[in-house]
Amino acid sequence: EKSVLDEQGLRIAENQENSQKNRRKLAESTRNFKKASPEDKSSLFNALLKGYQEEVDNLTKRAKFGENAFLNIYQKLYEAPDPYPALASVAVSSSAT
Repeated sequence: EKSVLDEQGLRIAENQENSQKNRRKLAESTRNFKKASPEDKSSLFNALLKGYQEEVDNLTKRAKFGENAFLNIYQKLYEAPDPYPALASVAVSSSAT
């Protein structure tokens, strides 16, 4: 399980880093679009729109991955036995001696 969690953690970190890079690129593209002449805006619009759609798609994939990772951990914790009875019996037996 630890290796799976390690792998998921690395992937989440990579996704965050890629998202930051993509956001910077989109911000730059948006600034360039705003500065462009009206004639150039029509040709830049499609590329800008495509960039935003790709970012939305990437964020959707990132959210689904994070949600699935959380639900997998949650399910394992939910199915795990309650440790209280074992801990309580150890505490009682150690205090009795």
